[in-house]
Amino acid sequence: MVEEIARDGYVFVHGDEMRTLLTGAGSLADWPAFAASWNSLELDHYMADGGRYRRRRHAVFSAAAAGAIVRAPRGRASPRARASRSRR
Repeated sequence: MVEEIARDGYVFVHGDEMRTLLTGAGSLADWPAFAASWNSLELDHYMADGGRYRRRRHAVFSAAAAGAIVRAPRGRASPRARASRSRR
């Protein structure tokens, strides 16, 4: 998984494997609130047509090998996303 992320910038993880990884980092007691947050997604204004039909939520996280998973402040895009936007 680490190699895929380093190479591609992402990795697809099946639900059962992700649950194991997440519970290893802490409790999933707040999962229902997280899942419910997807019921109020904002329009995707980054789409060329203003995102009138697609809704999304985006966040950037960092995770050190021996540290906590930390959410970046709102508006902070990953270096890869910033580079992608600058090519438009």
